[in-house]
Amino acid sequence: MKFKLTLHEILKTIQVIETKSSWKLDELIQKLNFSKDHLIYILTLISDIYTIDGNLFFDYELDLENNILNFEFSEEATYINILNDAELLNLFILMSFDKNYKKLVIEDFNIQKFYEKLNNIFKQFDLGNLELNNLQNINFDNSTYIEYIKQGSTERNIYNIKPQVLKTNNDGIILEAYDILDKREKTFLVNRILNVYEKVDGEIKYRNNSKNFILEFKSKNQMVLDYLDNEYVIKKGNNFKFNFYSKNNALEFCLKFIKDIEILSPKEIIDEINYRKIKLIESLTHELN
Repeated sequence: MKFKLTLHEILKTIQVIETKSSWKLDELIQKLNFSKDHLIYILTLISDIYTIDGNLFFDYELDLENNILNFEFSEEATYINILNDAELLNLFILMSFDKNYKKLVIEDFNIQKFYEKLNNIFKQFDLGNLELNNLQNINFDNSTYIEYIKQGSTERNIYNIKPQVLKTNNDGIILEAYDILDKREKTFLVNRILNVYEKVDGEIKYRNNSKNFILEFKSKNQMVLDYLDNEYVIKKGNNFKFNFYSKNNALEFCLKFIKDIEILSPKEIIDEINYRKIKLIESLTHELN
């Protein structure tokens, strides 16, 4: 039986099987989400590919008695790196903000063309409004210090980290890094990184938060309050005040709980929310027409 294959299926198969030389058949079928016949067809197809040296790209053997697939990879197959969408987005962000990557884009014509392609693919990401300027100061080759505020808090903390990779999740763009003091990996929301330092002193570590942004709102939803650090919430009936570390931090909170809160002040946040509602309605109206 022949199957209609996509390039994505072939690349996905290579990316998975190259991680180890022996697979249980059922495990590989489940991981790739293929039927047994579909998997064997793809493997047979790929195993017929030869390298420029005349060697097989890879070969495989199915142990029917134990239902195990054993793979033997050529040297060329061993060095193949396949990037997924998340890794490409990570690269795009680095090329947009990291000073070393930006320099490569400027100096190399081919890299510049590649960046333009990525820019077209990820044009839905409005990087200009993501407040990622601090990425330009993060050195991915060495350890560094970041000044960071945890979600739902106003307290500034200094972390000594070894940056590893940028990723995206539902909260936005995150930095995965190794915390040198705690000796474990952590994730940091990039838009909550206030400053980046090569070294720190006592004055930086313990300086006060002088840029608080006070938001007043009403809410009857306990989930809203649980999201914030209760120690810093000022409550009066169903009215609450909270000191956010910036306007954008407060705005992010308002958008997240837009159905659960009534914003009382400041006026600039109310105006910004109303403006976004109008733009959304205009956009939806345009789409329907």
